Amino acid sequence: LSDNYFDINKSISRYYILLVIIIPLIILIYSLFIYLKYKSKKKNKIDISKYDSLELSYLYNGKITIVDLISLLFELANQGYIEIKNYGSGNDANYKIIKKREYDKTNAGEKILFDGLFQNKDEIDSNSIDGIFYPYLGDIINIVENESNYSKVFHKNLKNKKGGLIILNTLCLFVLSSFTLYQVLYNILYSVLISLTISIVSMILSKKENTLFQLVSYLLYISILGFGVISIVGNDIIIIFIVVSFILLLLSLYFNNNISLRTQFGNDVLNEIIDFKNSIINMTESEFNSNMSADEMYFYKLIPYALMLDLNDYWFYKFGSKVSDAPFWYQSSEIYSSSKLQSCIDKIINTFAPTMQQKSKDNDVLLDSAPNKLL
Repeated sequence: LSDNYFDINKSISRYYILLVIIIPLIILIYSLFIYLKYKSKKKNKIDISKYDSLELSYLYNGKITIVDLISLLFELANQGYIEIKNYGSGNDANYKIIKKREYDKTNAGEKILFDGLFQNKDEIDSNSIDGIFYPYLGDIINIVENESNYSKVFHKNLKNKKGGLIILNTLCLFVLSSFTLYQVLYNILYSVLISLTISIVSMILSKKENTLFQLVSYLLYISILGFGVISIVGNDIIIIFIVVSFILLLLSLYFNNNISLRTQFGNDVLNEIIDFKNSIINMTESEFNSNMSADEMYFYKLIPYALMLDLNDYWFYKFGSKVSDAPFWYQSSEIYSSSKLQSCIDKIINTFAPTMQQKSKDNDVLLDSAPNKLL
């Protein structure tokens, strides 16, 4: 034994036991408690056919985008409330959206969109809604992204708890990796800088719900552990402390990564939407033909959902050429093709998206709120 062997171990037991054992153990116990409290217990079947594309987007992403709102245009078109008229050709092609009849259903999102677009008008383009739609956009966001809907899909304040656990884990990783690196580098500054970089990268990866990113964060922990063991080989007491503390932190990280922010309903509906998305991606030609035989509008009815799932280009590329007839709600000065319809849809999105979010410069008090909203 070295001359100061017992002094070193006495110092370690006095100054490091709290840091390398007790604190990671507390973090592990807390993360396990949160995991057991909020983990999903079983899968339930949820019927997602009753939700429109805007609602499904919120259930899928936890928020809505302007493209999700525009997807409702094609819900309205499929129901016969509007018609899209495409005129001109090539880069000069343009469009109008024409009101065919008054909206008479009770879907709040569709009602607000319809009223916001056709304010005392029977036909519109992007220029005619520039500035005047913005209050309606605020109403739709308030209706969909309200606290009641959030509490159905997500656990309140759980995101903050997970974030706090990740920070605690990161701090422990930083201290332990700094200590182990110092045993090799004998330079406090380099040890701290390298450990800080590794800890920050690990924290960022841990916040991602992507499995690959989380796996990389585990590997970072394990690599630091291996490096630490090699760097202090021969000092059994320190190795035991380091190994145990890293194991505790790894377990805590695992539980934290598997704490679902979603409620039971939120997880169930997410699984259904993922299955729905995969069914679109993996749909065979025979399945598509069967669906078209059952409903000749099937291809067009899926456009709103393809838009909110960011699959519209894929949907048109894979099956657009197999549909030769235009939908009843689409009129064009050119011979119909699915590529021309797709181009028209892209143009609508690219022009409506900025104008729907443009605030009005008009001082009319009616523009301060959506006067015809349905709540």
